[in-house]
Amino acid sequence: MASETRTRMIETTARLLQHRGYHGTALSDILAASAAPRGSLYFHFPGGKDQLVIEATRAAAELAPASCAICSIPWRGRPPRCAPMPRAPRI
Repeated sequence: MASETRTRMIETTARLLQHRGYHGTALSDILAASAAPRGSLYFHFPGGKDQLVIEATRAAAELAPASCAICSIPWRGRPPRCAPMPRAPRI
């Protein structure tokens, strides 16, 4: 159960950071969105928000593709500049 809470907090933080950024993501938002008890933050992440953000960033980086989905060029630090994805037609 504790590891599930920790994982849920990391995944929630990664998602919130992606949409809101670091300064737009409050600890109360993370706790509410992950349904984690308030005391679990410092139990799992003694370094507080900074440690949680580091863990969330690492987890997100592990899920990122290692090559471009369009041209299959391997990434070396930065994604390659490829042709943009085609736009969906307007309805």
